[in-house]
Amino acid sequence: MDKASYIREQSEKTVVSEEPAIEGIRYSLKSVVVDTLGLPGDSPILDVGCRQGASIEVLREMGYTNVRGIDINPKNTALALRKGLNVRTADIHDIFALRDCDFFMPFSYSLIWARHVLEHTLNPIQALLGIKYLLKVGGHVHIIVPSTSRLEKYHHQIYHKPQTLESHVKSAGLKIIYLKHVPRAKGVNYQDEYWCLACKN
Repeated sequence: MDKASYIREQSEKTVVSEEPAIEGIRYSLKSVVVDTLGLPGDSPILDVGCRQGASIEVLREMGYTNVRGIDINPKNTALALRKGLNVRTADIHDIFALRDCDFFMPFSYSLIWARHVLEHTLNPIQALLGIKYLLKVGGHVHIIVPSTSRLEKYHHQIYHKPQTLESHVKSAGLKIIYLKHVPRAKGVNYQDEYWCLACKN
């Protein structure tokens, strides 16, 4: 798929409510941001593929005050902006071309949250290089991707097996802290997932 077709497809997707996933979002954020990383409340965090801002809202509930989000779909960001959230419409592939915006300054974030994003990208390594560019030294990215292939139904561009995800993360120059399978469970997620935590040295 060419870039223009990709942007058109992603931008025209129907907005889907995040409510069915909210318990899983809370669980994953607490597990990673609080229990694993123990980030202070003023840590700069970027939610890539923020949709309508559910993860940002949960982080705010948890006491995090410096959270931003980007999403490629303007319908999603319009809804997030109505909630008063700090979001922008942007394509993760274009991070290097957007450095004039304060959202995209290098070495800006302690954590970049990428939940169900990489499977939608045309070039996962390019997306991860953009994420690495934005991270502070010692900063982390947490990636969540589905563990089953649903390429057509959910506009997925790629199916990540563990070895594929590991290869992409390492090719971007990020150090993997863990890569694990998280099976579907009530209150955790609505489908089997792979979770990967990586850092920028």
